[in-house]
Amino acid sequence: MHIILTGATGTIGAPVLVHCISSPLVTKLSVLTRRPFPLPPKPSPPLQTLGEHWDPNKVHLITHQDYMSYPEDVLDKLRGAEACIWAQGVGQFAVPKETYIQITHDYPLTAARIFPSLLPPNSQNPFAFIHVSGASASSDPSVRTKSMNLYAKTKSQAEHSLLQLTLPAPNPQLKVINVRPAYVDALSPSPTLTKSFVHKVVAPVLRTVSKDIVTPAGLLAGVLVDFAVGLGEGIKGEGIEDGGVTITNKAIRAWVVKSGNSP
Repeated sequence: MHIILTGATGTIGAPVLVHCISSPLVTKLSVLTRRPFPLPPKPSPPLQTLGEHWDPNKVHLITHQDYMSYPEDVLDKLRGAEACIWAQGVGQFAVPKETYIQITHDYPLTAARIFPSLLPPNSQNPFAFIHVSGASASSDPSVRTKSMNLYAKTKSQAEHSLLQLTLPAPNPQLKVINVRPAYVDALSPSPTLTKSFVHKVVAPVLRTVSKDIVTPAGLLAGVLVDFAVGLGEGIKGEGIEDGGVTITNKAIRAWVVKSGNSP
């Protein structure tokens, strides 16, 4: 399967990149990025199992600056894609409010409107848009309209807007799955002082207190890839909301156990 990935150098996107390179179900990976970057090395112990099908030749880096538009030369490179893992994001305090809303809401919405046109002519399934949201998001209309929390409000609105594109359901051209991880426990500390402190000091406490509020980045990456290639089709159970299109942290962890990749 040909998959598109955004945010490939971030806390979530970087391990997703590793999982895509490792998965034999991903035959081509188109990575949208603002600047070229070196691909990760083949995993070593204790992650050596990820290297069994390691194939970096399937990765195609596509330099793209404006995520509000996709010119024909970019679309030509993306044609044949059947899924996208939207892991692009930015901290709400890292940019002005208007920029945060554009990156968090407008960018994925623009992509989800355009990407179904990339499907192969003989495709039997809708385009799968796997959107990385957050635990603070809610399907409650009051959160996306009245919340004073910019993160929760914008993530909730992004989820709602994306799902509106799939109506009337089921849409033969587009399927959206909103994935809501809790605190994402990075594989390695961030170079920024604040995030490094959280990773080294706060994260160990959270891991000890409750797994329900922690989502290991590596496990999340595996779940995102599984859903992109269709392995999570028809999933039901605790932590699955909105008729199967919203996946919470509880469901993320349950899926990991079910698939046999429990830590």
